[in-house]
Amino acid sequence: MGGYVNDFLLGDKVDILGVLEVNEYRGIKNIQINLKDIRKSY
Repeated sequence: MGGYVNDFLLGDKVDILGVLEVNEYRGIKNIQINLKDIRKSY
């Protein structure tokens, strides 16, 4: 996904596809999104 860094500007509207997951590290649980794809909204 790092290849997209120059494709988007701050404030751009985007569509994302991902999976919500619970990440647990050292007993602390956090919600994260595992991003699969991103594109500009039109």
